[in-house]
Amino acid sequence: MSALHLDRTRGLFSSLHAWAWRQDENFTTELLAGVLREALRRAPESALRFLGWLAPGFGWDGIDPASVMIRTQSRSLESIPDVQVVAPGLRVDIECKVESRVDLDQLVRHKMGMRTSGERNAGLVLITRCPETIPDDLGLTAHRRWVEVAKQLTAMSWPEPVIEWVAHSMVRFLEERGMAIQRIDGALVSGLSSLQHLLLLIDEAMTALGIRTTRSGGTREIGRGGDPGSVYPTLKQVGVWVQLERPGIVHVLTREVDPEAWKRTPGPGELTSEWWVVPVDLQAEGFFEPDFTVERQQTFLFERIKSVFDFGATIAPLR
Repeated sequence: MSALHLDRTRGLFSSLHAWAWRQDENFTTELLAGVLREALRRAPESALRFLGWLAPGFGWDGIDPASVMIRTQSRSLESIPDVQVVAPGLRVDIECKVESRVDLDQLVRHKMGMRTSGERNAGLVLITRCPETIPDDLGLTAHRRWVEVAKQLTAMSWPEPVIEWVAHSMVRFLEERGMAIQRIDGALVSGLSSLQHLLLLIDEAMTALGIRTTRSGGTREIGRGGDPGSVYPTLKQVGVWVQLERPGIVHVLTREVDPEAWKRTPGPGELTSEWWVVPVDLQAEGFFEPDFTVERQQTFLFERIKSVFDFGATIAPLR
């Protein structure tokens, strides 16, 4: 089947989500479970292929789709996994994170629950919005991101129009929620979604650097967090203002720079009375070129922001 054309009006699931915004993570979890149930009912072979990608290593192609059950919030003495996929002798727990941070203790409790459940084959899958570092000894079956879920749902061949529409509607919901970032093109003026994706990529770069971010208007306020061994322990608080100076030019502005330290070690950009301004010419760097994939865009922003903070840490006032 060919992919359905999706217009730019708000999708069905986003409209429903407007009434459930206080239950954002639960809404997304139930949506995933609903898509899995509908896929098992209407396109069982395709559903098993998707489960084989989501939780590899369990021989899904040899399982009777009619025997697979999808449960949510299944309570046990040890934990309450968001989603459970259960078949004879098989159990896969899925922990879904949207905005909340990964709780390693929670994952350990899920593993304990699986050990006491008696299934011959059991696994734990984690789905997150942002990249996360999970210890290998935790023994996850797989760690997926919502952007990967969206890509896989899009790549699947759905043989029946209804489940194709349901799957692509979930992809659209993830895109509209900024959880399935697309490659950013140069036409920022023609679509605010590209600008939103740019800001989300910058937020992800901050997260990957171990920097806590909170939003305030057009700025990203950066704090050290509670970890005394943070990446930038000498910085007090740095405000980062992402400013589209002109098409393709992003200014990264930071504050809390020591002017005397700057005089001794001048860096890139320009130091004003309150701000250190570093221009990043995305257009000149080829950021919007077709071969600049979203992964390359993410890496580029990570490296550029890191270089700013690495230098900023050397000229910032001590705590």
